[in-house]
Amino acid sequence: MSSYFKDFVYDPILKPIIESTTKNIILIMFLGGVFFIIIGALFGDDIDALSLIPHGSGLAILKIGGAILGAGVFAVIMKSAQFTKVFQKHVFEVFYTPENIADAEELKVKWGKLTSAMLKNSLPISHQDATHGIMDQFFNSELQYHFEGLKLTLDFELQDDNKTLEITSTSETNVVVSPNHEKPVFEQKMLIQDGECHLTSLTIDDTPQDIAAQFSYVDEDPKLGTFSLPLSEIASRVNANGDRIVRLERTYVISQDITKEPYMLATFDRYVKGFTIKAKTNKGSLYFKKTGVGSIEPIEERVDGCGYSRWVLAEENNLLLPGQGYILIFTI
Repeated sequence: MSSYFKDFVYDPILKPIIESTTKNIILIMFLGGVFFIIIGALFGDDIDALSLIPHGSGLAILKIGGAILGAGVFAVIMKSAQFTKVFQKHVFEVFYTPENIADAEELKVKWGKLTSAMLKNSLPISHQDATHGIMDQFFNSELQYHFEGLKLTLDFELQDDNKTLEITSTSETNVVVSPNHEKPVFEQKMLIQDGECHLTSLTIDDTPQDIAAQFSYVDEDPKLGTFSLPLSEIASRVNANGDRIVRLERTYVISQDITKEPYMLATFDRYVKGFTIKAKTNKGSLYFKKTGVGSIEPIEERVDGCGYSRWVLAEENNLLLPGQGYILIFTI
């Protein structure tokens, strides 16, 4: 912009017009819309009758006036305090204060749409399938409860026949109930391909329980054992965060044929905050590997004074994600 144009045209003439138009844009749009509506309504037929004007120009002027007036009304709404409040409550909070939205399903739907949009460029054909897989794995399984401070002790004993492996598995954990779930049920499935599994001990908040009603095999699949516990009936303690918690201790005794199943495999479908495994065997050796996403790097093995090998899958304040777990392979 030349100094002459700026000093003698832009600053004294154009700049004030632009600033005045910007400040009064809503009024200009309102008056302009009314003006075009009046012209189109009153003189539309006369305008169409002119030989130099294309037919239909009168109706077009009327529609243009309506569009300008509508835009002006919308601009007024946008600037109103009431709309600002509604916008913040229903749109802004979805991203910045989602905890204020009571409907968890609504949040999941919105998150699913965002996830699908993010994956669309890298998975143009399969982004919907990937979105469904992510939502099913990470946004459903944690709704009822999760584990904190999980400690698992495994004792492997190879019997005299050098074929039967007996595993005593004792787990201790805090089961933290999700606050928005009224009737959570703790469930675990155990698949025994060649062997047997028995629940031998169950303690809830340091109180021994009757184990007969908690563990059973599925009629349709005698190799599939299920453990079920209604948490809503026993979750009475509350931690510092206001969450209902249950201290759960269980012991299983598992027998399996190492010629067919020389390993122990576990996958978690819920979040686990802090998880340590310790194991030892009377014969042979154990190979440990973390499984699931992000499990390439080996976990350091440490041996304690009682001869147990220890592996930390998740530090005290870290999470093990749904779909992650471990495998222990027994070798002679």
